[in-house]
Amino acid sequence: MMVSLKLPASSRSGYIANLKDVTSLVPENDWVWAVLEFYGAGIAPAGLHMADFEDRIQALDTGWVFSWKELCLFANGIQQVFSCFIVAVDAVEKIVKPIEVDEPPQNCFIALEAFDSHEWIIWSDFPELLSPFSALRESNG
Repeated sequence: MMVSLKLPASSRSGYIANLKDVTSLVPENDWVWAVLEFYGAGIAPAGLHMADFEDRIQALDTGWVFSWKELCLFANGIQQVFSCFIVAVDAVEKIVKPIEVDEPPQNCFIALEAFDSHEWIIWSDFPELLSPFSALRESNG
C-alpha cells in the first residue's frame, strides 16, 4: 500500500505550488511518466489545445506518456493545475488508470496528484522520494 503525503497548493504568503515546483522535488530519473488525468491552464504538448490534450488523456488507456525530460518541459509550460494525476513507472505496461476516485495508485515509484486547485497529494512507497515534499510542507505549513 502506497503512502501519501498531502501538501497545500498555496502558502500563507500567497505562493502557489505549480506542477514545475512539484516536479523540481523529484530526482532526475529514467522512469516512464504517464499523465492519467489533467485539467489546467498552460501549453499542451504536441501543439494541441489544452482541451484537446485533456480529452486525449481520457481516451488513452495509458494516458499521455512522457520521458522525465518531456514531463519537465510540459511542467514548465503549465500556468495553473486544477487537477491532475501523474504516475512514474518502469515500463508502459505497468501503467494502471485508477477506476475508483479514491483508489491509490498502483505499480509506480511515485504519483503526483493535484486535487481541486488547493492540495497536492504525493504517493510513494519510497521514503526518500517523499522526504523533499515533507520539508516543503513544513516550510509552507
